[in-house]
Amino acid sequence: MIPTQSALRAYDVSHLTDHAAHWRDLAARRRSVVGTIKSQADSLDWQGQGDEAMKAAMARHAWAADDEAELLDATAASAEVGASVLHHYQRSILATVGQAHQSGFAVGEDWSVTDAMYAPGSMGWYARQPTAHAIAVDLRSQVTRFTGQEVQTATEVVRCAGELGGQGALRGHIQQAAAITSPAPNAAVPPSPPAGQRSR
Repeated sequence: MIPTQSALRAYDVSHLTDHAAHWRDLAARRRSVVGTIKSQADSLDWQGQGDEAMKAAMARHAWAADDEAELLDATAASAEVGASVLHHYQRSILATVGQAHQSGFAVGEDWSVTDAMYAPGSMGWYARQPTAHAIAVDLRSQVTRFTGQEVQTATEVVRCAGELGGQGALRGHIQQAAAITSPAPNAAVPPSPPAGQRSR
């Protein structure tokens, strides 16, 4: 199933770009917080086994935080790339609709194309039918590609973010996105978790 013309016109990639910004912010804060704690721990004048244990624990935390931050950045990148491609496809489709209008054709909600210049059955109408058919085929092909790209973007975001695992808010939203089976617009990415909530 492909979206109607009205649905595609109303499509907005902000649900992807907003989530990308949120995930990049989470990644930056994760690195910053762990880096601050590590610096404070390093400043403590501990000796012997206590010092060694503290450094070993901090090294583990720093590694885990950096690993999660990289996954968050990868998820954000997938969302950003998807948003860029979808926006490009949307503009291309609407440009094709505009060109059809300028040529005297009407484009329906279902991407059907009819001659708006000549009466049905007239010689001019018959002469322009191959063109109307070609425009309709082109539009439906572009819209199908757009829908496929949205599903692909959703899949990539879920795959990247899903590697974070855990049972927290982010994981719950990932599971919601994974359950999506309809390729309808704006269904690609789940809502952001609260800013103060952990992503694991």
